[in-house]
Amino acid sequence: MFFKDIPTISAKDLIAKLTSDEPTPPIVLDARTRLEWNLSHIPNAVLAGHWHEASLQPNQLVVCVCLSAHRSKPLTDRLIKQGINAVELQGGMLAWWKAGLPTEKS
Repeated sequence: MFFKDIPTISAKDLIAKLTSDEPTPPIVLDARTRLEWNLSHIPNAVLAGHWHEASLQPNQLVVCVCLSAHRSKPLTDRLIKQGINAVELQGGMLAWWKAGLPTEKS
């Protein structure tokens, strides 16, 4: 399946949003496997299968992430079609790690 025009956010822009004083920071949905997520994920990220537990606020930004930005495309597309303000992390976790940004382990 081909997904065009999926909006993206860079790792640099995402960390700025996550560390800002915004009253409703973005929610990060991780489309990787639980094993991948357990080894390293963006702080406070939620596994995609548990996104309903994230308590989305109206117009809250949802950032979809996977390893290299391939599995997150269909998730982002599906959320957008549901009317959710969703974007994909450009370059996925590979870009996040390359930028040296913080991660958590579970």
